[in-house]
Amino acid sequence: MQTTPLADTTPSPTTHIHPTLTTIPTPISGTWYVNQSGEPCIILQAAITVNITYATSPSTASAVLVHLPESAESRGACGQNSSYITLALPNVDFNLTFTFDANVTLSGQEDAFVLSQVGLEYVLDDGMFPDTAASGKAVLVQYSSNSSNAHIAASMGSSLKCDAEQSFDLDRHHVLSISHVQVQPFSVKNGKFSKPETCSGDGQGSQYNPGVAIALGVTMPIVFVLVFVGWHYFCVMRRRGGGKAYSALI
Repeated sequence: MQTTPLADTTPSPTTHIHPTLTTIPTPISGTWYVNQSGEPCIILQAAITVNITYATSPSTASAVLVHLPESAESRGACGQNSSYITLALPNVDFNLTFTFDANVTLSGQEDAFVLSQVGLEYVLDDGMFPDTAASGKAVLVQYSSNSSNAHIAASMGSSLKCDAEQSFDLDRHHVLSISHVQVQPFSVKNGKFSKPETCSGDGQGSQYNPGVAIALGVTMPIVFVLVFVGWHYFCVMRRRGGGKAYSALI
């Protein structure tokens, strides 16, 4: 933890805080479940860290890294169109909720699930937030995504596997980082992950991206037509005017 002065943003009425952390320990991956009728209906495996900036005085701020341990408690609910899982730190007021929507059209692909919301609730206390200027204050942060900025998404009936770190700027004071993720919020069978789709950030190239396929399918015929028309024009002009057509095209 390092204390830094708040930036002077005159004449803007808001103040942006950018404290620097001197050490960043490696988060430990955990696995959490939500059960329905005695069977898992959501499985989440990830290493999760929340970077929180908070005021220690009217002119200074500090930052803490909150790592969600394997001992974090999980609860939630599973539905046909929406499911959520909440991870709660033991013995403190700190809850992180992931909400997933089903049957979303994403990049030309129907029947995908997507991480649609992230909710963070906690209470500023001196134990977790040393020297906080607002001890006892409850904080609520809500982050929403859609099909255009979805970080976590995959086909229904599959799981999503993503080893690369994904970062979410929940707001200017809260940054969520998750890595080594495998998640399945729908259609869990026998308490196990289904066949995974890999995120593009892993660089494995194994995930089928329908948006790319559609774009190539539309673009390639157009390019072919343009090349054919250009070549035909070149041949006609060359027959009519000798070598003048080549100079005109250049």
